[in-house]
Amino acid sequence: MVQFDLVLCRNVAFTYFALPLQEEALARIVDRLLPNGYFAIGTHERLPSTSTALAPLAGVPQIFEKKAAPQP
Repeated sequence: MVQFDLVLCRNVAFTYFALPLQEEALARIVDRLLPNGYFAIGTHERLPSTSTALAPLAGVPQIFEKKAAPQP
């Protein structure tokens, strides 16, 4: 499976898709994003609140960082 350091998703999934499809798209994106990778959405978009794997960057609410997996 190909994974990414950066995913840009502006004015598509979180603007025009219904909530169930937004949640599915977000889950697939998060699955493909590397730990500590970045995900950016458009300035007028909001993510569904179902993802706990992403944290917004301080001062940049439309850019998120995927949390690193906890070390055993």
